Amino acid sequence: LCIGVLAFFLFGYYIAYWDTHQIGGFADAGVDLAHWFCCFSYATTAATINSGALAGRVAFFPYLFLSTVMTGVLYPICAYLSWGNGWLQQFGFVDFAGSVVVHQVGAVSALVSTCILGPRIGRFKNYRSWKGVWSIVFWERHDDAYYQEPQDPAEKKVFIPFRKCRHPVQLLFGTFLLLVGFLAFNPASTF
Repeated sequence: LCIGVLAFFLFGYYIAYWDTHQIGGFADAGVDLAHWFCCFSYATTAATINSGALAGRVAFFPYLFLSTVMTGVLYPICAYLSWGNGWLQQFGFVDFAGSVVVHQVGAVSALVSTCILGPRIGRFKNYRSWKGVWSIVFWERHDDAYYQEPQDPAEKKVFIPFRKCRHPVQLLFGTFLLLVGFLAFNPASTF
């Protein structure tokens, strides 16, 4: 989050809103700090959608790099095209409550990342890796046994097998928390 703040402050906000707000250049939030902070929260939301998809698949520093690129470059480009007087906005595109700029950008980034990284190790006992052309498309570097369960004794020592949900009440409570957050986030962002 700290590196994302720097990336968005130094050049992300300028990329997204140089055409519609009075910004002196890079590393300038202009006079409207409330707008900068709101846009920064949208940028971090787009970047954190990846965290759920990449948990258990990638180490900390590659995720930190991806989050920095998301908040500093990818999200601002999409925000400019949709909200900052870009060509999508000029064609009449209306993004309701950040459904495309925030959520779809994060979701597409998560999908591309998971296609490149493959499944979590040990998640599928009968997993078959991609064959033929698909192994090149999805950058498959390992065989079937790698994804089925850890092979190395050091990996087996730290491996936590996948468990199905044992507490449906907690699952329902989490669903209601997400629903309340969704209902607060989306209608509030339309005003």
